[in-house]
Amino acid sequence: MGEIDYDVIYNSYDEVYRDEQFAKYRIALSLLQDLGGIILDAGCGTGFFYEFLRKRVDINRFEYFGIDKSLNMLKKAKKKICVNAHLIMACVEFMPFRDQVFSYIFSFTVFHEVDIDKALREIERLSSDRCSVVVSMLKKVRVKVDEILKKCSSRYSTVFIGENDDSLKDLIIVFRVC
Repeated sequence: MGEIDYDVIYNSYDEVYRDEQFAKYRIALSLLQDLGGIILDAGCGTGFFYEFLRKRVDINRFEYFGIDKSLNMLKKAKKKICVNAHLIMACVEFMPFRDQVFSYIFSFTVFHEVDIDKALREIERLSSDRCSVVVSMLKKVRVKVDEILKKCSSRYSTVFIGENDDSLKDLIIVFRVC
């Protein structure tokens, strides 16, 4: 798969992908209970997920950290961020956080573009004892989904694999730390 240069498409990203991303967020949050604590959005783009959370979860219940490798996407995200939020330029394979800090880790439509082994090691390192991890991946890269499921089986229990929603281009996978 060719890699998308998000520093080039950042201006049109919100208009093109808003509805699609929000549909994924709705499904993901419906599978989680009592969302709060320290949240990581690995591949935060223009800050859609923060915008979505802010409208649905009491802002005082969570602290948000968004990372992205695209400076232009982060600049756009900064305009949406208000309180309890931090944006950092980093890639999913090397995240600048201390171990076992996050209560929830989300990564929407990122894993098809990264080194899965490195990204999963980072997510495992950052997951607190009762962490829930939500990953969405393009359905057309099903082989990578199977790879993720196999590699996560020792650390996480798989809670949900959403394959039946034909309106989504992604599969949504929810893991919980065993």
